[in-house]
Amino acid sequence: SVIEEGDMVLVTVSLGVLKSKMIRFSPSLPTWKQIAIDRLGFGLINKLVLEWKDEDIFWRNEDMFGHVKEDEELRGNNYMFWNLKNVTDKPILVSIFAGDAAVKLEETPLEQLVAEAMTYLRRIYGSDTPEPIRTFKTGWKNDPFARGTYSYVGIGASGKDYDSLARPVKGRLFFAGEATCRLYPATVPGAHASGLFAAGQIADAANPIKHDLFKASTDSIIKSLGKENFMKNGIRYRRGVRKYVSQQPQNHQHLYKNKGK
Repeated sequence: SVIEEGDMVLVTVSLGVLKSKMIRFSPSLPTWKQIAIDRLGFGLINKLVLEWKDEDIFWRNEDMFGHVKEDEELRGNNYMFWNLKNVTDKPILVSIFAGDAAVKLEETPLEQLVAEAMTYLRRIYGSDTPEPIRTFKTGWKNDPFARGTYSYVGIGASGKDYDSLARPVKGRLFFAGEATCRLYPATVPGAHASGLFAAGQIADAANPIKHDLFKASTDSIIKSLGKENFMKNGIRYRRGVRKYVSQQPQNHQHLYKNKGK
């Protein structure tokens, strides 16, 4: 095992890794944090990547197309194909696997997966559909550093559990990742936004000026700024608003400000 120590720590591992408890925190995570980890669900989607020669493109110029199975037990198998030509400039289709099919994919040989995908594509586009030149499959469930792909609101959970997972622990332990973003969970933008927010939280917590201001009484702050300026600028020294103000109101500097009420 590896022991990591720090004055502050930002945890960005997946919810699947947190659920596996392969990371041991000392001191242990508070109960409210562990409850959020346990209640939120962590799902799985896998992909089969297929690439052709430029001259072999056979599909229409659409972002995606689907394939409906006759057998409902196979409904998560190659149920959608993403066209990456417009975003990668390469003739690539990505076949999506969900549910039980996503789990089965990881245990199925690549050659068999490609053969099945080509069977479906030839049903759609004809028997003369060419073979791909390169193929690849993902395996997120068996990846020890992922253990799945996306969070979701499990039975008994709610959006508040996303907020709990994002909440810092005693100004020392911070969390980021798609499972900490209530507005955009299970997305790359959500993961990115959560990282920016956590970075601001850490900078804020490490800011000695903020702590000095928090220690000051409201009367002393009003006295140093003047009651008119204090009320005019709407400065409220409470959790959620971070604002550094110098002794001269006209020279105040904003380090971080949360306008939310």
